[in-house]
Amino acid sequence: MSAPSSSVQPSTPLQPSASLAPPADLNLSVIGNCTYGALIDKLGCVQWCCLPRFDADPVFCSLLRRTNDMGFYDISIENLDHSEQYYQENTAILITKLYSKDGGCIKITDFAPRFAMFGRYYRPTMMIRIVEAVQGHPRIKVRVRPTFGYGWGTPEKTRGTNHIRYLLPNLTMRLTTNAPVSYIVDEVLFEVTETLNFIFMPDESLKESINELVQTYLDKTTQYWHDYVRNLSIPFEWQAQVIRSCITLNMCFFEETGAMVAALTSSIPLAPNEPAYDLRPHVLLEWAALDVLAVELDVDDKSAGPEQAVCACV
Repeated sequence: MSAPSSSVQPSTPLQPSASLAPPADLNLSVIGNCTYGALIDKLGCVQWCCLPRFDADPVFCSLLRRTNDMGFYDISIENLDHSEQYYQENTAILITKLYSKDGGCIKITDFAPRFAMFGRYYRPTMMIRIVEAVQGHPRIKVRVRPTFGYGWGTPEKTRGTNHIRYLLPNLTMRLTTNAPVSYIVDEVLFEVTETLNFIFMPDESLKESINELVQTYLDKTTQYWHDYVRNLSIPFEWQAQVIRSCITLNMCFFEETGAMVAALTSSIPLAPNEPAYDLRPHVLLEWAALDVLAVELDVDDKSAGPEQAVCACV
């Protein structure tokens, strides 16, 4: 049972910072489950994520901020030397490896659970992050700094024994972990001596062990994506590129309305000195365009979905 929650930080508007962030690196990776999507940079920092769905207020929005003080979810290694990032084969499960200058290495596994359960797809508003020590004795720092109002304010935080609650205006998010909560609240370095699991989700208590739940969700999500790829009509050439494109396209699909999301971000200009447009509304224009594409390419099964049209196009 968790200890009574106690206030840690009041809700206040953000103040301008003297240090400006460097230009954002837009080479971002995507995780999602047809309910929400998140953009993660090459160092494993979540820079954009709207919750509880695509068109909500971004909980993480450091892409829009000129300062690097808020709006991100970062797991960093002490004395970073370099990083590498890739997707687990034929899945939307993202792997980021961070290497330190003293020979340490951690692996961060990021995914949004999605799998079949009770005859339908289970796609919770849940972001799971797994941190493992690969070599050496790496020390990490975990910084979870959600915001609201497109970066206007920082939420109040309360903590329990194994969780931290973030009191946003329209919803309350909870970070549940087997890592020391004090280290996360205080944002201090600590050594990774075991597999650390982090679940960021709406404020609900877990009904089972966090380690068992994470492993179960990881296995089932991996199986879902493998089954998904197995059912694609993949051409002989450029198979890896087509599979990755189809998986990414699938993550831009909002299952509740059956529509595609034009972009996971919103109100970001497409080019300098151009007007900004909100590209997230769940419109059906993309479906119509892909249906026309399927007709032009003589795809037999018009109900197969956009992935088959992409495969046929390639």
